[in-house]
Amino acid sequence: MKDTAGTMRILTAIRSGFPVCIFPEGGRSWTGRLRPFKPESIRLLKHLKDIPVLPVRIEGNYHSWPRWGNHLMRSDIIVIIEKPVFIDPEIPDQALESYLRSI
Repeated sequence: MKDTAGTMRILTAIRSGFPVCIFPEGGRSWTGRLRPFKPESIRLLKHLKDIPVLPVRIEGNYHSWPRWGNHLMRSDIIVIIEKPVFIDPEIPDQALESYLRSI
């Protein structure tokens, strides 16, 4: 992991029973399309194989706060919450990313 202190805070929070939100692409998009997942995010998800992952998709946020914008703008936002999944640590990274994007 690149950010060891951040990773330790995530693990401490999870072990203490708190939910943690991770944006696996690591930042806002310049185009509105989902960016590739950071390898560190994939490794973290595989490490947390016994913790259910709740896939959440946020649509419309690009229009409310585009990366090139310096303030929030009025926009409709839709949040879609899928069923929890458990991550198989044996699945190849690219296959895991494809699977998570598909749901």
